[in-house]
Amino acid sequence: MNFKILYRLVLLICLSLQTQSTAIPARDYTNKEYFMVELANQSTLNEFIDKYPDFQYEHQARALDKYHVFSIDKQSENLTNLGNYNSEDHGLIKREDNELLDSLIDSGVKSIHMLPVKRIVKRAPVPISFGDADGYSFPEPADDGKPVDSSQIKVEDVKKEFGIDDPTFGEQWHIVNSNFPGHEVNVIPVWEKNITGHGVVTALVDDGLDYESPDLADNFCKEGSWDYNDNNPLPKPRLNDDYHGTRCAGEIAAAKGNGYCGVGVAYNSKVSGIRILSGEITPEDEAAAMVYALDVNDIYSCSWGPPDNGRSMDAPAKIVKEALLKGVLDGRDSKGAVYVFASGNGATRGDSFMYRCDGYHLFLWFW
Repeated sequence: MNFKILYRLVLLICLSLQTQSTAIPARDYTNKEYFMVELANQSTLNEFIDKYPDFQYEHQARALDKYHVFSIDKQSENLTNLGNYNSEDHGLIKREDNELLDSLIDSGVKSIHMLPVKRIVKRAPVPISFGDADGYSFPEPADDGKPVDSSQIKVEDVKKEFGIDDPTFGEQWHIVNSNFPGHEVNVIPVWEKNITGHGVVTALVDDGLDYESPDLADNFCKEGSWDYNDNNPLPKPRLNDDYHGTRCAGEIAAAKGNGYCGVGVAYNSKVSGIRILSGEITPEDEAAAMVYALDVNDIYSCSWGPPDNGRSMDAPAKIVKEALLKGVLDGRDSKGAVYVFASGNGATRGDSFMYRCDGYHLFLWFW
């Protein structure tokens, strides 16, 4: 075989193996608006690009390759004529002749989806106040910061049975609750059956993951990780408040028996980090995150949503819905990926049951 042909073939294979995320141009939310186009015939993409010079081609959508992402200058006169077309996310378009829309339809456009910028809100920890609360009495902390407990016998028995020497294990009331027996996740009987997370990977779709932590380093899954905020393969926490994802990961897969901190409920499982909560994103980014490394990640943990104020609601955009459907159909070798969304901590603001869920939960329940 000719050497040049062989070289080009190898180069093409290497390029095809690169993750799509590496080809994403930097976003300019100050000067540009972003939108997606679905064409009836993918082979006409180049013609479409040539026909509309105001539309800057950005990249193919990462979650669903039938879509293509474009941008348009905010000063362009065509921006006011763009809107969601043939989409569940209906945009408002004046009821008058719209030459641009007619032209787009004639060019084989099946749908247009504007990609508004948003920032997702983390689910903050529930504040704990000592004293009476809803009929429960929380013990005052001792001088050493640990809650007063009349009996640590069960904690010590569990530590001995499973070889746990992690110093804060006694404070992990969700695993062993000595103050209120029975108010825990009941994971000990599961451990006794030697079910500790072997072979399972949970992706924390969050604000990053400290993969260098002594408790997470050995259980970190690089293959299932990506940083969509900084377009980087490693989801390293970079902001002062980028600790939420690491905390969640520790609850899941913190190593057992390493003399450090506590243990995870599935301490032999792996965790990936998919960082989306530390900056502005579009629905295309969100959708890509929901199916990133679908052949690696089994569970997607999403501890975020609309503001926890008892009044705000949100629902996934059309491409996010399609990505979630792709995940539950194709993930885990066609057994379906598992998506877990936090319902929120809005009780302190008068939330009732109906307000502790949002459009993400309703979509996954009733699709």
